[in-house]
Amino acid sequence: MQLDPLVILIASGVLIAVFVRAIWHKLSDFDVFKASFADYELLPQSLVAPAALILVLAEAAIVAGLVVPLTRPAAAIGAVILLVLYGGAIAVNLRRGRYLIDCGCGGPGQGLSWFLVARNAILAVIAAMAAMAPGLRSISVSDALILGLSVVTVWLLILASEQAAANDAHRQFIRNSRNKG
Repeated sequence: MQLDPLVILIASGVLIAVFVRAIWHKLSDFDVFKASFADYELLPQSLVAPAALILVLAEAAIVAGLVVPLTRPAAAIGAVILLVLYGGAIAVNLRRGRYLIDCGCGGPGQGLSWFLVARNAILAVIAAMAAMAPGLRSISVSDALILGLSVVTVWLLILASEQAAANDAHRQFIRNSRNKG
């Protein structure tokens, strides 16, 4: 199945923005990221540091691969796999009742939530779209404008939804604190 090349470029641009933010977050304080990663309690402590580094390198490879048309499908499939793994790790901990862990996703710290699982599922679908074969049409100047505006719009929607989820979690925390007191 082929997809309009503009849709593939928009999907790739959104993924690049998401993964660059995640890489920046992880590398800006790698020790904090390793601690967040360890809090998931999915690996033995001896594997946390090397696995954390592998995750950052995988995200960087995905970003680089999404930029190059020849490697875009493989990078997008790598993004699907990573996003599903991240969503699965969050879901496992939510099922364990462990939602007060910093997700380690990027941006301001936020606890685990089903919103994050859903967000990763949506991003995995976007990544699957980026992996598809492009249709045979060239990108025009107006397409380039639409590309830029679309990526910025989706990025702002992601940030707004994350803020809404963080606000909701904060409200629930306050409500629970008042009920205990």
